[in-house]
Amino acid sequence: FNSFIKKLQSVSNDDVASSSSEAPFDAESIKQVDYYDLIAVAEPGEAAVIELFTDNSHTDIPSIDGIALLLPSKALYAVRPVTLFEAEALISSLCELGLKLYACDAKPMAYAAEAVCGRELVFAHDVKIAEYMIYPNQNKYAIAKMLLKYYSYVNTQDEEAYLSENAVLSFCIIDEVLLLKRMGYIYAVALKQNEVMEANGTIELFESCEMPLVTTIASMEK
Repeated sequence: FNSFIKKLQSVSNDDVASSSSEAPFDAESIKQVDYYDLIAVAEPGEAAVIELFTDNSHTDIPSIDGIALLLPSKALYAVRPVTLFEAEALISSLCELGLKLYACDAKPMAYAAEAVCGRELVFAHDVKIAEYMIYPNQNKYAIAKMLLKYYSYVNTQDEEAYLSENAVLSFCIIDEVLLLKRMGYIYAVALKQNEVMEANGTIELFESCEMPLVTTIASMEK
């Protein structure tokens, strides 16, 4: 076990950090479109960053107030409020698309999907889980710290609320530009994390064991 932990930590921060301090994601290059227009052009297996706005209630059926999707390869972004009456149909159609979903803290989203419509929202990458795989001795896994580690990027003050360890995103007061930046940063961090896990030999464990546990645990909590 000790040797396995050492292997996880074998790639140092200096090895993975870029020399550039520029933001690793250009929000201005992304086009915002209608949610259903984005869904219409999304392809099975395509990478998509998701934010599902849920209260994560375990005493009642969780609410889903909104959804945001970013398709990095097509430079498209959509944000949409979700009503009580359309939540089940919207989540079901999303599950059927077969996108490779990227997120930060995916379990509440998976739990909400399971509780609302009984469908498994399958995630390909959760940056918090990946970061724990790479650096298990850390006690905090904020997106801001990951950006600093992998890209030497120091976030701006207005980005802080969207990149902190315990960021609480409320759909009713969301800043769509800052939300887009958060999602773009999540994808940028995930790409670097994949490079590290491929280098230290843990990518298969992450993809075949750790990520499937997200939906399994979400189902058990229902």
